[in-house]
Amino acid sequence: MSMRLLLRALMLSALLCAGLAPLVAQEGGMPPEMMGGGGDPNQPPPEPVKPEKPIPPAPLEPDMSWLDVREKLLTLSSTDRLAAIQFGSANSAYMPTDNPLVQQLREYMSDKYIVSQWQQERPLGNDWTYPVPVARRSREEISASLQATLKQEAETKFKVKTEDEYRQEAERKYTICKPGQTVRFRLSTGRKSEVSGRLVEVSQNRILLLPRRFVSRDDLSDETAAFFFKPVHDKVVEKYVKDAVLRNEIERTNYISTEERRRLPQLLLQEHYVQNHIDFREQVNTKIFKLEHWISRIELVRKQQEVLWRRNLEDTFGARMRREFMTRMGFQHIDAATSSKLGMALRADEENRYLGWVPRRDVDMMKAWLVKRAQYDQDMATYQERLKQYEQDKKRYDDWKKAHPEAGNDEDDDE
Repeated sequence: MSMRLLLRALMLSALLCAGLAPLVAQEGGMPPEMMGGGGDPNQPPPEPVKPEKPIPPAPLEPDMSWLDVREKLLTLSSTDRLAAIQFGSANSAYMPTDNPLVQQLREYMSDKYIVSQWQQERPLGNDWTYPVPVARRSREEISASLQATLKQEAETKFKVKTEDEYRQEAERKYTICKPGQTVRFRLSTGRKSEVSGRLVEVSQNRILLLPRRFVSRDDLSDETAAFFFKPVHDKVVEKYVKDAVLRNEIERTNYISTEERRRLPQLLLQEHYVQNHIDFREQVNTKIFKLEHWISRIELVRKQQEVLWRRNLEDTFGARMRREFMTRMGFQHIDAATSSKLGMALRADEENRYLGWVPRRDVDMMKAWLVKRAQYDQDMATYQERLKQYEQDKKRYDDWKKAHPEAGNDEDDDE
């Protein structure tokens, strides 16, 4: 019986010790988790270790010389693409010749197909034949040849005289009247404008006629005064010469211009040129002739091919051709989300030209860099959490050291 009582007393004392241990630890100023081995408050806790900060990946600075190459590839004109398709793709990297879409496109935009359509429509009233004839001379050569011919015709039709010949004509027309001659002329003002009589005398500013009558110089026009007064005569003769030379030049110029507008269109048609109704749809219908409105037949066919490309095939077939072409040239197309990330990684330039097509090797390099960056961000988040825990442990450690200054002294004594 006494043995049972002894066991109960031992169990009760163990439970009391277990329940009072945290209180004892708190009274000693150290939390339970900072107590030494066996809960001894005099044993120093382990000093916390500060975590190491992760190192960010090196900035990505790739060689961007490919930008100019990419711009040239993407800005290839429709004419270049059409030429590659129209005349075979042996020297073209766009598409293989056995591609069904290429075969369909080449047939749709062929010279024969376009000419067959224009034969039905008969644009501009001109007959179209296949194969399309090629112009032998340029527009400028045709125009220059016609100009030379018309110039010779104008010189024959409108005989060019010298200034001396025109001056002799003027002297004969404005022969000065001499005293004793019967004259008849008209005054520039006054009621009695008709004057006739025999010339008696010509003074500086007036003339005397019989029956006795004085006529003032101011009452005569220059054309009339030229028959009586020498200064006026010389002035009128010079004016006649200048007007005659200018009139002859204007007549020849008008003849050349009129005949050129009449003959040049026919010559251009004979040399296989037609009006460019594609680029100058409105202007060609006017009566004003312009040489730049005319184009060779084969050039007009090429322009029609370009129109067909833009109108029907650029958005569908053209996009597919460009994608296959750029892929073959080692470029990869990236979407907006990826381009935004890669643009930040590449420090996108002010023109933001990183959107769209980028060399495949650069995309792989940038994606690998983004993986490293993502790992760095994750390591940085873990580091921040550990640093926060370290600061908390450091504070508790410092507080314990302040509460037990003798612990540090004991360590020094032991040493």
